[in-house]
Amino acid sequence: MGSDQPVMKQKGDQNVIYGISYSMQPNDYTFNTVGKRHVAFWNHTTQAKKKGLSNGHPMGTHLVSCWDKDGTCYSGYQDGGIYVWKDRTAEKVIAAHSKQVEAIKWSDNCLYTGGADGKVCTFSTPDMAPGKCIEIGARVRAVDFLNDCMLVGTKDGQLKIMNGEGPAQTVMESHNNGEVWGLC
Repeated sequence: MGSDQPVMKQKGDQNVIYGISYSMQPNDYTFNTVGKRHVAFWNHTTQAKKKGLSNGHPMGTHLVSCWDKDGTCYSGYQDGGIYVWKDRTAEKVIAAHSKQVEAIKWSDNCLYTGGADGKVCTFSTPDMAPGKCIEIGARVRAVDFLNDCMLVGTKDGQLKIMNGEGPAQTVMESHNNGEVWGLC
């Protein structure tokens, strides 16, 4: 890349895009977009755009997405579910939160999800076995993880950090009722 020229041009539509994420596969230029009434899979080297196939599951609003190292894509749904995508087809849907999923991150065979219900939940991959759900106390807008340290951004403008099994410590409080989105 490195140039100011677009690497891809493709017709879109009028549906709002809420999230975007690249595949973690080496030399794979596949990415996806999620949003209002859509999940789409793109490849800028082949100039391809393909709609996600819902496989009988509802295709409403997806808010966030991420990929694992094996090429599986995960998206957070408006009803609190997690969609598991293989080759652009929804393989299964897992109940994760009681309200919409607004944050998602994959790291070291674990999927971390943050919801409007104020919880961060974990799932082992690829089997999607549920792990623990941690009460954060505010709507979760962003989550990131490094080693045994989890960083959480909330709708009320706080950054919280958790080490291992200890309680969440607030490391930043906003001076207003702002939101913290998009940790990475």
